[in-house]
Amino acid sequence: MSDKKSTEELLAWRERPTFFDTPGVDQAMSMVVGLAQELAVANERMDTMKRVLIEKGILSASDLDDFQPSPEVERERFQEHSALVQSVLRGIEESFAAAKRQADAQG
Repeated sequence: MSDKKSTEELLAWRERPTFFDTPGVDQAMSMVVGLAQELAVANERMDTMKRVLIEKGILSASDLDDFQPSPEVERERFQEHSALVQSVLRGIEESFAAAKRQADAQG
């Protein structure tokens, strides 16, 4: 018996379980949960930074509200937003690619 696994077996771990009968609902739920996790972590980190900076007298609460980002900061934020959107949509893109491969293989 060979220790080598087929490509199909190696990629099987990537298959996600399904919980809903309607196509796409599992992907949507996965995206929502992923976003909620990212948001919770980001909110916690921002809260920690704000508290530390205010506690050390480096910044006041109004400094955050009055901040005006430079064009460079806005560009960096746009890149971060784009990366987040790509991450969120990855599951759908993978499904489309798999469906296209299957369609191409069939005809």
